[in-house]
Amino acid sequence: MGGHDAEELPSGPLLIDDHGSPVADPVWTLYAETVARGGPRPTVIEWDNNVTEFPVLLAEANRAAAILSEAGHALAS
Repeated sequence: MGGHDAEELPSGPLLIDDHGSPVADPVWTLYAETVARGGPRPTVIEWDNNVTEFPVLLAEANRAAAILSEAGHALAS
């Protein structure tokens, strides 16, 4: 999972997968729904450009871990 750059065109927004910013909230929502349906899967947070400080990277990893943990608990119930 990675962030994207947004550009507004006359036809609407253009989202470019650039792995240079935090993962957007709508992507996290989709990720949580996907994991809830298919179960926990290995996940990579990609940040290839404009690499940020470690606490930001760690927060992204922790957010993915929390979603995976919730899905794992739901499957065990």
